[in-house]
Amino acid sequence: MNGSGELIGFAFDGNFEAMTGDWQYDYDIQRSISVAIRYVLFITEKFAGADFILREMGIPFSEKGTSPSH
Repeated sequence: MNGSGELIGFAFDGNFEAMTGDWQYDYDIQRSISVAIRYVLFITEKFAGADFILREMGIPFSEKGTSPSH
C-alpha cells in the first residue's frame, strides 16, 4: 500500500521465511515475489477478457483498449 492507503501491488509468492516474517525483512534468508496492481488490472482486462470484473468493482479503465486508468 502507498502512503494514501491505496493498493499498489501485492506479494504472491515467496519462501516460508518471507511469508511468516511480520515485522522485519531479512535480506539474507527471505525471498518474495510481488506484482504491481496496474499489471494485474491490465492482464484482467486484456488477456483474461474479464473487464466486467473491473466494472463491477468500480475500477476505472478505458473502453478503447488501453490499460486501466489510475
